[in-house]
Amino acid sequence: MMLTIDPFILSIQEESSYSLSSTDNVNLYEHVYGNASDHSSTRVGLVLKQEEQTCHTRLLCADGGPTGVHERMVLVEENFLLVAVGNSVFCLTLPELSLIWQTRADEASCFQLFAWHGGILVHGELNITYLSRAGNILWQFQGPDIFTTPEGFAGVLTDQHFRIKDWTGSEYKLDVKGKLL
Repeated sequence: MMLTIDPFILSIQEESSYSLSSTDNVNLYEHVYGNASDHSSTRVGLVLKQEEQTCHTRLLCADGGPTGVHERMVLVEENFLLVAVGNSVFCLTLPELSLIWQTRADEASCFQLFAWHGGILVHGELNITYLSRAGNILWQFQGPDIFTTPEGFAGVLTDQHFRIKDWTGSEYKLDVKGKLL
């Protein structure tokens, strides 16, 4: 997946076959952040380029359920890049891609990130988590089943609430404090 962060282009790629102990990897990364082991369930590569010149490369590793690369796993806020990888959210500086913090926001997988009321709403498999800009968990909501449906992710964010369905089709409406409406 390619993301334009003017004047840069950020390439985000799944690196499930990347081995930290190998010298035969297709891509090489300057820094590895997170659970830096070949046993991490999800590995995502970041390559930041400006005018076709590579500026910085990073590999983000996390445990939990494996997550793919898609548009809602990334959030750009001012000079910060937030990326959902496995069970964690990573916050990196832009354009340096230096790690500021990593927070385990779900026991299983973090699917989507949303900027909401000055914080970050994380749609996870088992939890809906609200993080401060410093990566602290302010609240979490857990339902009786996973927060996805047979049709895929089913979350709607408005200024007042976040509405989500679980696997059984039950719907939950949460306010900015994580309380059911």
